[in-house]
Amino acid sequence: AVTVMFNVPGQSLFAWQLGGWHLVATDAGVIRFASIVVRTWLSVQMAILLTATTRFPDVLHALQHLRVPHLLVAIISFMYRYLFVITDEAKRLVRAREARSARSATGAGGGSVAWRARGTGNMVGQLFLRSYERSDRVYNAMLARGYNGQFMTINPHVMCTSDWVVGIVAVAILVLLQVVGRMGSGW
Repeated sequence: AVTVMFNVPGQSLFAWQLGGWHLVATDAGVIRFASIVVRTWLSVQMAILLTATTRFPDVLHALQHLRVPHLLVAIISFMYRYLFVITDEAKRLVRAREARSARSATGAGGGSVAWRARGTGNMVGQLFLRSYERSDRVYNAMLARGYNGQFMTINPHVMCTSDWVVGIVAVAILVLLQVVGRMGSGW
C-alpha cells in the first residue's frame, strides 16, 4: 500500500531522491494510503471481535453459509481442532528431551549449536511422525462414528426474531450513514 502514495496523481506533498529514483508523494496518494491502512486495521479489529465473541463451530457454520469452499472449511476446522493436540505433543517432546539431558549445577549445558540443531531437527521429525500417525487414528475413529464429510453441530442455526431485528437495525444504520455521508458531500 505504500506505493499508492507515489502512484496516484495529485498535488505534490514531499519528494525523495533514492539513488536514481525520484519519488513524489501526492495528497491524493497519502489520503488513499491512510484509507487503506484504516480499513485494514478495522477489518483486523472486526475479525478479532468476531472470533472473541463467537464460538468456533458457529464461525465454521457461517463460513459454510457464505459459500466458502467446503474443503477450505474442513481444513480450517481440522487445523483448529488439532493445533492444540500438536502443541501438547511438542511440549511432551521438549519435556522428554529435558529429562534426558544432563545439566551442571549452574544450569549450563546442552552442547554445541550443531548438536542442539540436530536435536531440534530430530524432535521436529518425531513430531511430524507422531502427528501423521495420530491423524490416521483420528480419521479412522471419525469414519467409525459416521463422518461423511459434513460436520454436524448441536446448534440448529435458525434465525430467531431477535436475530432478524438486529440485522435490520444494522442495515438501517449503514443506510443512514451512507445517506448522511452523501448529503455532507453534496451528492
